[in-house]
Amino acid sequence: MKKNKDNYDKVFLPTYGTMSMYYLYFTNDFDPSYIGQIKYDVRLDQSHNVYFVDSGCTSDKISPNDMKKNILIINKNNCSTDAVNFKQIDDIWGANKLLDFKVLIPNKDLGATKKVTE
Repeated sequence: MKKNKDNYDKVFLPTYGTMSMYYLYFTNDFDPSYIGQIKYDVRLDQSHNVYFVDSGCTSDKISPNDMKKNILIINKNNCSTDAVNFKQIDDIWGANKLLDFKVLIPNKDLGATKKVTE
């Protein structure tokens, strides 16, 4: 993730628990400008091109405009994934199997038909 985030216009991660804080810690991103942006529940909305979405099933929250861009989506492993709109390219496995994730991109090969109410 740290190596590949710059290959995408936007990266969407779930705000699952304190995911945004873990992300900042493991990427060594200790920018003081985040101090005023961190929410009461220890959540951050955005770090550069990484967006933290208030859902474990991040792909459910992607806007039609973002579907047209070069984006990377991280979903909780237990989320059902729309195979017409998304293509799974990898898995992220941790020591705790309850915290596994799917790595997705828009399925441009099939012409994504994502319909989202904004």
